[in-house]
Amino acid sequence: MTAVSGQTWDGLPVAPDEPHGAAIHVRRAGTGEHLILHRAHHGPDYAGDWAWTPPSGARQPGEPVLAAALRELAEESGLAAGPADLRALDLGGSWVHFGLDVLATAQPRLDAEHDRFEWLPAAAAIARCQPAVVATGVRLASSVLAAPAGFRPLAIADLPALVGWQHAPHAARWFPERLDLAAARRKYAPRIVGASPTRVHVAVVASRDVGFLQHYRVGDYPDYAAATGLPDAVGIDYAIGDPGLVGRGLGAQLIWSRPLPRAESVIKLSIGLFSNSY
Repeated sequence: MTAVSGQTWDGLPVAPDEPHGAAIHVRRAGTGEHLILHRAHHGPDYAGDWAWTPPSGARQPGEPVLAAALRELAEESGLAAGPADLRALDLGGSWVHFGLDVLATAQPRLDAEHDRFEWLPAAAAIARCQPAVVATGVRLASSVLAAPAGFRPLAIADLPALVGWQHAPHAARWFPERLDLAAARRKYAPRIVGASPTRVHVAVVASRDVGFLQHYRVGDYPDYAAATGLPDAVGIDYAIGDPGLVGRGLGAQLIWSRPLPRAESVIKLSIGLFSNSY
């Protein structure tokens, strides 16, 4: 991870649009220790800002962020991974975060940018990484839910829970309609039976219903398409109803594993966040 500028330390261009780059938080199986790398620019004893970071780097202009993450992981640590190996932790803002679990026997192979590495418990890695923006990413990686997120289609029987999620104190400001059960049935029944272009799914974690996610083609809503200029994009809205799951990377996992059609016309995600959770 580097401060955002027009080019990287070795003179390569940085994508001017967000996200500018990605961090990959590597944890060792069994111990949960985090891999952090020491930058060689100021010598082996340097301990200031950006001295220690997880594998990370800038996205080049036009480069997909997933490709950038995998490239930086391989370049900086020598660890090979595929798209299915990464776990989304935070997909918002100028820098995205992915997680990767590796075998206890995995051995990094450093590039010229780094002179040493360490495997550290979460608290020690957080303390070592500066400035605060780097430590925050490590902290998120250490607290993320281990259980994978799954989905099932929304049913009429789920509407009481959906209303409860929308009325939860941490999410209520995103639902000014304040739907009661009858109003929720009028709004969501067409989506449940397929009479609306919006598809709604219940999010399931560890066999427990924890919120919902809906998706739609932006062009099916002309006003929204005109406002965004992205008629072929897919819009995603989600709500995490359980406040105990807020801030633990669940929102990014929901988006990453979303039940969307795989179509070439899906060029970009237009994400509406129903809560201030990840």
